[in-house]
Amino acid sequence: MKMSKSPWDTQYGDHPDSLEAWLYADRSVNGKSRDWLVERAKGWPSGTTLLDAGCGGGVIPFRLGQAGLLGHVQYRGIDGSQAMIDMARKKTMHAHAEFRVMRIEDFDGAQHDRVLLSEVVAHQADPEFVLSAMLRVVKPDGELIIIFWNNPADERVYYETSLGVPDVAHASSLLEGIIAGHGFVVAERHVLDEPTARAQPDRHIWVMRRIDDTSTP
Repeated sequence: MKMSKSPWDTQYGDHPDSLEAWLYADRSVNGKSRDWLVERAKGWPSGTTLLDAGCGGGVIPFRLGQAGLLGHVQYRGIDGSQAMIDMARKKTMHAHAEFRVMRIEDFDGAQHDRVLLSEVVAHQADPEFVLSAMLRVVKPDGELIIIFWNNPADERVYYETSLGVPDVAHASSLLEGIIAGHGFVVAERHVLDEPTARAQPDRHIWVMRRIDDTSTP
């Protein structure tokens, strides 16, 4: 199935300098959620495979590379925007980082030790498709990590950006229901002192593992 053009390609396809200025400003590259992931990756076994689904312009592999963790971590990033993937390749350029243009829900590759959805779930009008696709590719002893753009809410709150991209605070009960339906549970909940996209004072991170998996990170 042919992919429709990404809104990010419409906005930035002919303006890569503007995209780089936005994504690689200090406030985008740095922050406690980025630091949290880098510190967590330091504790993963060498050779851990990481699928960064909705990797955007590659800020996560850029930070992993800065920390000397590419190679220790076998990184794969996917995103539906060619402009984003082009930027990720430009900023990363490492033998142990690969990128592919594709929609998250179409991913049909191998299972990974760690799967990351960083600031992605909020941009899905219905998170079922993305969560289901990614939970299927978590290895039996692996984990799915969600770094929220908008924290989960008691009830769904829907916004839309000027590009027509959903910008949603999904209901916690909906997200947890999808996760449980695939045999997973939210095993860890982290709250960081970092504002969300809509200026909530704290940013939430969930780590999901299979219900019968009692292994530690």
